[in-house]
Amino acid sequence: MGDIATPDPAWEARLAAHWATLDAQPPGDFIVGLDVLLAELGASHPAALFERGAALDSTGRPAEAVPLYEAALAAGVTGLRRRRTVIQRASSLRSLGEPQRAADALEAELREQPDDELSAALRGFLALAWIDLGREREAAALAIGALAPLLPRYQRSLGRYAAQIGQPPDAPPRRPIVLMPGEGRAWPMGPLAAVFKADEAETASKYSISEWWLEPHTRGPGTHQHPEDDVFYVIEGVMSLRVDVQWFDCPKGAFVLVPGGVPHDFENRGAQRAGVLNLSVPGPFEPHMTGIADWFRARSPQDSRA
Repeated sequence: MGDIATPDPAWEARLAAHWATLDAQPPGDFIVGLDVLLAELGASHPAALFERGAALDSTGRPAEAVPLYEAALAAGVTGLRRRRTVIQRASSLRSLGEPQRAADALEAELREQPDDELSAALRGFLALAWIDLGREREAAALAIGALAPLLPRYQRSLGRYAAQIGQPPDAPPRRPIVLMPGEGRAWPMGPLAAVFKADEAETASKYSISEWWLEPHTRGPGTHQHPEDDVFYVIEGVMSLRVDVQWFDCPKGAFVLVPGGVPHDFENRGAQRAGVLNLSVPGPFEPHMTGIADWFRARSPQDSRA
């Protein structure tokens, strides 16, 4: 059947054919037929755990589906099936009256994982959870923002308006900010540190400005991508930046613009401390920093070294 995480294509094709019969037979018969296919993998196979959870979910049994989704994640389900597991578990939790757990899971997924073909769906389910939590304006902003990149025209305008409606109507007027060198909200993360200069209410969530400092021979976050544009301006040392598939060794004064959706990374390969000023558009970015900082702090010295 292939390796432990990935069933072979022939099995996947038979599975897809069975799912196509979902509405054409009684729920019990559908699950019995599915169990025949899943038996070929074994009950503890991560794909089998997910598919059985999905079948229970699709036949009105979300309370039984959630433990199976959680078991699939613990067993190491991979690829798009892992992403589907996260989304469907959160959707089931919401339907069971636990929108906060659903939102927490989807926010973590959005923060920690790169975008893929299910990212818009993930944002849609997160918007539903936010509505249940009374965060209707933020939910509308998130849903419209997810829709905007899919449109043939008006992507920038709709994305900008989405950011605007995400702000409460009674938000206080923004004030100028003056910071001296080194000032800001510090996020120490071992050999790497961030200092946020302005974000969220300070920028009406339209953009986020931060400094990122890496000690000598320190890796950055690893190659990743997201819908937001990233601007990097080197303010000290030499920072190595990856843009798509190419690396550039960027000295002080170098400027790099990474459009949303383009894979990128940064690291300090030199013997001197290096820093960049980062502009992320649209914002906000700092609300994601708790999970990001925890990830960097948990990274071993060996994995941190460039």
